[in-house]
Amino acid sequence: MWWLYTACSRRIAFALRPLIAVGWTAPQLAAELTTWGVPRLLKDPAAYLRHELRRRQQHNEVPHSELPAHDLLVDDGSRYEAMLCERAVHAPAYRRYIEETRFALREELASWQRGRREQTGGFV
Repeated sequence: MWWLYTACSRRIAFALRPLIAVGWTAPQLAAELTTWGVPRLLKDPAAYLRHELRRRQQHNEVPHSELPAHDLLVDDGSRYEAMLCERAVHAPAYRRYIEETRFALREELASWQRGRREQTGGFV
């Protein structure tokens, strides 16, 4: 769809979850979305998609679907942090940091903190 090119694919997939959960395929979704009259200038295509889908469900134009409760869990960001940590472990720069510079940098920081405490009389 021309109006979805600028949108985030994750947000679009999230907005289309009710139809995907019912079993709609990509060609069926595309066929449905081509019938929608879309305003010319959309600031947020994913928000429009959610709104229009909700409106069409209320008018029984598309099927209703109740997502399981486990799909509605709010992510506190821990999954994203775990993904970044896992990615970092395999990055060459992170491996070099672990192997060569981590200990020296931590020692330098501790030395700087000790010197700063001595300068300020323990108020750091």
